[in-house]
Amino acid sequence: MTKYSAVCCYFGKWPSHFQFWLDSCRYNRNITFFLVSDIPTDEFRLPENVCVIRMSFPELHDLISTKFSEIKISLDRPYKLCDFKTAYGYIFDEYCKEYEYWGYYDIDTIWGNIEKFIPANEDNHLVKIFPCGHSSFIKNVAPWNKVFELVNKIAGTPCRNNMAGKTVSTWQECFSSPESHYYDEEGGLEPLFASLNENIYSGVDFDNILPPWRFDHFYSINFPEKSHFLVYGYKNGTLCRYYLKNWKITAEEISYLHASKRHFKVKTDNTESYSIVPDTIISENKWNLITLLIYGRPRYMTNFIRRVFSRFKY
Repeated sequence: MTKYSAVCCYFGKWPSHFQFWLDSCRYNRNITFFLVSDIPTDEFRLPENVCVIRMSFPELHDLISTKFSEIKISLDRPYKLCDFKTAYGYIFDEYCKEYEYWGYYDIDTIWGNIEKFIPANEDNHLVKIFPCGHSSFIKNVAPWNKVFELVNKIAGTPCRNNMAGKTVSTWQECFSSPESHYYDEEGGLEPLFASLNENIYSGVDFDNILPPWRFDHFYSINFPEKSHFLVYGYKNGTLCRYYLKNWKITAEEISYLHASKRHFKVKTDNTESYSIVPDTIISENKWNLITLLIYGRPRYMTNFIRRVFSRFKY
């Protein structure tokens, strides 16, 4: 059985849905989630496959500086760590070395049955699994355990998607610059793997939700056509999206939900069975047309008013 490892470096304050995130990890037994942080976890139930590495942000800075002693790294804020995700297999090789895959993830997520969506991979022929910076696994052998070095081969070529008009930097330029280069996505790994003839799995079987300052309701970047009155349901390790299609409720299982920058109010203690609506985690709901229309409704007027007031805030 293939074993996966993934690393997240997180500082500040745990999100309101942290226990729900932890318990969604528990069902993915072949994935070890390494969580680098100095935030206390005493009040939470940690599953066996979530391993907390106690480390402050200055200590992490020192570790990365030691790993890249040939340059002066620029790491003055946690958000810059998005660029260094591409080097987690090297930075945290002490923890990841026993696994067939290393990777990275974000915790503004809820996991479904991740492995169910990974194609048959008994011989570990897949070099990269999943396309995005909020969750990816990469083969843990040379040269892929230092995949950041390979990006130099395409330095100077165009970036992709949201970074159109910019060019890919070398890893030395990226790691020593205070600017975010989005090396884990369109500024590095996306154009790299697009240039290679390697076996990768880029299936978009997850939902990446626009942040709340764009839309208060759920709007899937990947599937706009599935964003009509969109909500989610979780039960015993299975995560499903629910939405309206031709005024009928459609349910589809997904691998995970990435709800970027959202703060959820929590109105249930049941982390095994619940529903996720745009601003709240509620108890399990057997969705019908009325409840879906209420909880998943578009909130265009709310967005408009908030944007108008934000312009006059200062």
